[in-house]
Amino acid sequence: LTANGKVDRSALPDPATHSASAPPAPSTHAPRTETIARLVASVFKLDQIDHDADLLSFGANSVDIVRIANLLEAEFGFRPRLDELVRLSTPRAIAEFYAQRTAQDASVTSRTAPPTSATPDPTLAFDVLDDPEERTRFKSTQPGLRRDAPARPRISLADHTLDSDPRSLARERRSHRTFDSQPLSFAQLSVWLACLRQETLDGTPKYAWGSAGGLYPVQAYLYIKPDRVAGIAAGTYYYHPADHCLVQLASTARLDRNLHAWINQPIFDRSAFSLFLLGKLSAIGPMYGQSSRDFCLIEAGLITQHLEISAPASRIGLCQIGNFDFAPIRHWFDLADDHIYLHSLLGGPIDPVNSLSAATDDARWDEGEL
Repeated sequence: LTANGKVDRSALPDPATHSASAPPAPSTHAPRTETIARLVASVFKLDQIDHDADLLSFGANSVDIVRIANLLEAEFGFRPRLDELVRLSTPRAIAEFYAQRTAQDASVTSRTAPPTSATPDPTLAFDVLDDPEERTRFKSTQPGLRRDAPARPRISLADHTLDSDPRSLARERRSHRTFDSQPLSFAQLSVWLACLRQETLDGTPKYAWGSAGGLYPVQAYLYIKPDRVAGIAAGTYYYHPADHCLVQLASTARLDRNLHAWINQPIFDRSAFSLFLLGKLSAIGPMYGQSSRDFCLIEAGLITQHLEISAPASRIGLCQIGNFDFAPIRHWFDLADDHIYLHSLLGGPIDPVNSLSAATDDARWDEGEL
């Protein structure tokens, strides 16, 4: 480091002289906590901050996290991945991360090529159907629907639909980080979830988005907070698209804010519900084998876009959550071994005050808390 605490690049070995298999030895100088505190303070326009100050106390959001990451890379030559950085809530924690990483691998950089595909999941070891008639029969069973739904308690949702201008809905789509404290109405939730409803066209089940082979293996699940949706008790539910109803799974389920990265915990605190998109691999594996997870992810993206575009008409705000630990709550949804977690969103009634201010903030118009 220089006398000012910055990286002395002239003292570093030339990267061109080192092969990828033998990276240069890491510097023994750990990044200074004071330097990191100074960088973080500059993002929040403060003269200084305590080394153990919680960034959340300054109202940090994902835009701030990206700015911090940019400064860290400029200062130290590499940056943590965003999913790593959102777990580091103080300057001291960031400094400790840098000390550990530089000791392990000095070649870490945000410009590193993405990792290759992970080892195939054993649940993807399906015998792929080659016969066209067998594939047609498999599709006709609608394998993406839960078969145990008729035996469980259910809540029939209100049969309402909205005929809104798609262009108007697209203009209203944005990410919401605060929600109205009033409970969401039963009608609001019913109308919004109707965008996932299965329709029948010429005797064939149809949805508003495409799916590989018309199989629709992605399922929607909700966690409803206590007293946050009128007429619906707290707990976990499966949304049944053919029957437009909520199938109750666990009435005693309670989700903890610590399942979320610290930057998303305040959003969870204010939300009325969580929505999870899960892939049912046995509903697609017999036709697409090792490509099944990829197709599930594509479909989850299509569904998410449809949910976001449809939400404003019901005065529902949504925020996509990409950094979430689903494993500890998996048991609350009574899933099979071949269910995989894909994506999640937090939602609630649109906060009229904050939604007005957000509408004038172009930098955060379409940003999701990923």
